[in-house]
Amino acid sequence: MSVSLTGPGSHVLVRRPGVGSLSVGPPGSDKVDLVVGPDDRVDWTALDGLETPAGGLWPRWVDYRGNDLSVFEWARARRVEGLHFEAASDVVIDASGSRFGSLTVNSGGHCVRLRLAPAELCPRVALQGAPTDFVLAAGGALPELALALPATSARALPRLPVLADLTHLMVSTGPLDEPFDCRSLLQFPRLRSLALSGSLANLGALEALPRRQLQIRLCPDRSGLPPRRSFPELTSFLAWNVDAAVGRRLRTELRGPIAQRLTGHSGVSQLRERPWFVEEYGLPFAGWAPRTGAAATKAFKVASKAIGRGGDVREAVTGFVRRVGELPGVETGEREDAAEAAVLLGEIGGVDRDTALGWFEAVRDF
Repeated sequence: MSVSLTGPGSHVLVRRPGVGSLSVGPPGSDKVDLVVGPDDRVDWTALDGLETPAGGLWPRWVDYRGNDLSVFEWARARRVEGLHFEAASDVVIDASGSRFGSLTVNSGGHCVRLRLAPAELCPRVALQGAPTDFVLAAGGALPELALALPATSARALPRLPVLADLTHLMVSTGPLDEPFDCRSLLQFPRLRSLALSGSLANLGALEALPRRQLQIRLCPDRSGLPPRRSFPELTSFLAWNVDAAVGRRLRTELRGPIAQRLTGHSGVSQLRERPWFVEEYGLPFAGWAPRTGAAATKAFKVASKAIGRGGDVREAVTGFVRRVGELPGVETGEREDAAEAAVLLGEIGGVDRDTALGWFEAVRDF
């Protein structure tokens, strides 16, 4: 079926059978159900009365990129299970009366002034982008907040006094990004639930927070994490895909008498060595032709395993460089990526960047 959504022009929405979501974006967007210009006004009320096959409201989730803020007005009268909004320019959003099961706002690198709805109207909010992109205001109980930090943003949260009473927080960054400084969390003295994902620094600061639930995921170095006894109020602790050294210590702690005080779901799983994080998140071959990139990745893993078995680091690095040089289509454009991969191998073997680059230059012929 199709629905006509009118604005300055007339746009036709093609509804995909069995799909509960609606995606709206500007020309050139990938896989959108409705193409509209970033400044076109969408008549969201044209969706009123539409249902899923099971009889619920359709759409359940909306993904919208543009500057039409009337979607927040629409959600005052019609609850939306989830909205993902990506700004196309600087915007001022009043979501204080909007009813969302969850709201995600991507700054797109723009300035976003956002008034949050109280938790009873919108219990979960996620902000994607540099924290300095957002100017927040709030009234009533704060929602659960998730912050996704891009690799290029600051590695600590700025002062956010409007969130001083925050009780539930998630902060995520890349496992191999510059570490996020946990000391910047001390501005939230009421935190009860904290979930951290990615590279972290100054984990000792967590000891000062009265959290009851703590999760740490995809963290390659938790060497600064205080022992479990430092968190007397903790009732639930989860660690997943974390560095093996600290993970083994935590497993021992969770089997001891302290574990008897944990009432929520707790556990430590998927212990990883440093090479795993590098191979999963740090390899620079994503922009290569698929077959060449796959071959380079395989060569990297062979070298990494050799180092892990105690093999000669220089031999592993130079062997990797020679194998890459034999691949078709590897020219000047790929040289920097291959050099960065050589540096990563050196890092796994405890060799500094300059030494690894010296080995790279000595044997490359591309």
